[in-house]
Amino acid sequence: MGPAALFDDGLEAEIEALLLPEVRLAGGGGLLIEPVRTLTAIDVNSGRQDGRGGARRKALEVNLEAAAEIARQVDLRDLSGRIVVDFLEMAGKRERDQLMEALRAAVADDPEPVQVQPLRGSGLAELTRRRSRPPLHEVLCAPVGLGGCGWAKSAATRAFELVRALDARPAGATPRVRVTPAVAAALAGPAADALARLEERRGGLPDIAQVAADALDQEGYSLDEGEQR
Repeated sequence: MGPAALFDDGLEAEIEALLLPEVRLAGGGGLLIEPVRTLTAIDVNSGRQDGRGGARRKALEVNLEAAAEIARQVDLRDLSGRIVVDFLEMAGKRERDQLMEALRAAVADDPEPVQVQPLRGSGLAELTRRRSRPPLHEVLCAPVGLGGCGWAKSAATRAFELVRALDARPAGATPRVRVTPAVAAALAGPAADALARLEERRGGLPDIAQVAADALDQEGYSLDEGEQR
């Protein structure tokens, strides 16, 4: 019997989804989750129509669904510190109180303590969550852009992606592999053990050529002619 599989088949898609800023709500509308260095901003969008193609949903209905999903996303992404949520504008105090009660109930089971501040007149709600470890985007990404306020997958994350992509190739396939210097360094560093396990599983590895970073855009590696991730 060969070595155990390197990765669970469904895990890749779940992790990818948790790195995306947009989260769709089942009933229509969605969330926009944007972590920056000082806080995490979450915007609740109503969407044009409900999930059945009917009229626009009530703001309270969307907000209540969003509250439950926000609690889930905060936990899964391991967001911490100050989290500011811009909910949809509601009819009055009764609806606002109902929303805040639902939000507090939604975060009650979080493994980390979460404090929910009263909803402001502007519709902004503020949560604070204890930081016990780095959030997912800090683990898998690196700061990019002006002042480092954006996030992109790190070279180490790209290296592990390449290992997974090679492991998914058909038996006997010999793809042409090209990597940037940063990904090559990660393959020799944090991803070295995974690469060694891959070599054991498949009885060898294809040649991995190092090329200039700009030749691969910002993806970090490519498989075969024209096939990029």
